[in-house]
Amino acid sequence: MEGGGRKGLRIRIEINPSTPPFGPHLPPCNPSGGAGAAVAPVAAGVQNELWCVAKPSVPVETLQEALDYACGEGAADCEAIRPRGHCYFPDTIVAHASYAFNSYWQKNKKIGGSCGFGGTAMLINIDPSYNHCRFILV
Repeated sequence: MEGGGRKGLRIRIEINPSTPPFGPHLPPCNPSGGAGAAVAPVAAGVQNELWCVAKPSVPVETLQEALDYACGEGAADCEAIRPRGHCYFPDTIVAHASYAFNSYWQKNKKIGGSCGFGGTAMLINIDPSYNHCRFILV
């Protein structure tokens, strides 16, 4: 295990030197609440089909931090986005973060988990599943 026993998915990314650096000055990832957290609306007797995905406009460095949390401390099921997994391709931070965020949120939404990830995630009502990659819905 990497990172002192922490389970996680590390994906190497190339940083464009023409973009500003991102790092310790960012707010901590707080998937269970805080600013930018999306909470699913609940209507009596109505089945809301919502998925939690990464915002494509967020810098990859920021998404990487949130992805590391989701697959590490957040205990999302990230096996499908590992090499040879059903959801490994496309091999992008946005695609992998989307899968991990949804895995975390679907597992934790009934116990107060939110789709926030420090403002890097959003709720959508169209199934993001593709080919053999299925995003769970609980």
